[in-house]
Amino acid sequence: MSMLRDLGRCDAGRRFSTTVTALVLALAAGPLVVSARRVSASPPPATPVPDSATVAADSAAAPESDDRVVLPTRRCGDLFIAETMIDGKGPFSMVLDTGASVTAITPKVAAETGARSALSRLAIGRFEVSGRIRCQVRNLDELSLAIGTPIDGILGHQVFHQALLTYDYPAREVRVRVGSLTDDMPGVAPMSTSKRPFIGAVVDGRTVNVLLDTGSSQGLSLAKLDRYAREGPVRAVGMRAGVDGLTELRAARLAGTVRFGALVLERPVVHEATSDNLLGQAVLRDFVVTLDQQRGRVQIVRPDGTAVVEPVHSPALYGLGAALEPVPDGLRVRETIAGSAAAERLQPGDVIVAIDGMSIADLGCARSDREDGMPATSTLRVKRGTAILDISITTGLQVP
Repeated sequence: MSMLRDLGRCDAGRRFSTTVTALVLALAAGPLVVSARRVSASPPPATPVPDSATVAADSAAAPESDDRVVLPTRRCGDLFIAETMIDGKGPFSMVLDTGASVTAITPKVAAETGARSALSRLAIGRFEVSGRIRCQVRNLDELSLAIGTPIDGILGHQVFHQALLTYDYPAREVRVRVGSLTDDMPGVAPMSTSKRPFIGAVVDGRTVNVLLDTGSSQGLSLAKLDRYAREGPVRAVGMRAGVDGLTELRAARLAGTVRFGALVLERPVVHEATSDNLLGQAVLRDFVVTLDQQRGRVQIVRPDGTAVVEPVHSPALYGLGAALEPVPDGLRVRETIAGSAAAERLQPGDVIVAIDGMSIADLGCARSDREDGMPATSTLRVKRGTAILDISITTGLQVP
């Protein structure tokens, strides 16, 4: 799921006036600059124009290309975190999340910058956006604990509306440039809506909209799994702790294929979505993904820039089968699934304070670096009441 959605995001619709910002692109020696001028027009319905903004990028940031800027980011698992200046203050650690329709900042950042409902300028290295950038103030303490590193905010995908945004997972970098995606390029597919990066997927002969979500740690998530042909039953694989209590997480392996243009998922393991259908990091992490929001196009290609021609296969799904919630000293077990690995060795209320001799706090982003498809055995140090226990546990097969 998109992280901001997990924290209770309310997705508000955008409204655009008839006076919009038209971008004039000028490419000359030295900096690459996108300037703005005011015009009166009716924006095309498929390509909404964001709040008035100027985007500036310095080509010197990426000497290997005249028009490409590599953003200063670091990886936390499969998440990209950008060191971001906000209204001249910072830097702040902001998660890049295509599933977030609006930028979020913490109360601490809001107090330091004076921002509340809008920001006036963002800078990520040599990439800058200025104007009125909508934002929300959110407490992201639980997100910071969950992913293992302090987070100051989440950058919504509209920040990059006027630029091509590329997530190069194999190269471990994010790039921006001025340009466009055209239908004759390899791996290009149209977005099915203009609000967020939804793309059409064909499942069991029907077309469904799927949100391309770089904030989701899962692979493919579809609502109402029971309506699709499957190789086995829909199984409980975990639980999510939320403000409304515990929600059971379910998954299954589909019997057929899921097609996103040229990208084909063969018999994928699919989680059940509670709202939007999602395509997340577990699938995207092997590819180079580019978003062209102005023209409503998405490109998913191999690291060498060629189209993905071989079907993508999902490994078996293994897991503990427990609902874990982050607490200051570790991960608390909220509940376990009957018959799971966790149910055999753990109890609700247990606090996992270390894994294989390393404290949860010291693990940091490494706790997100997991390998799917095989069972894993670890020694958990668990605080149970006043007792400290070392428990060996092996993840169990959940979806073959």
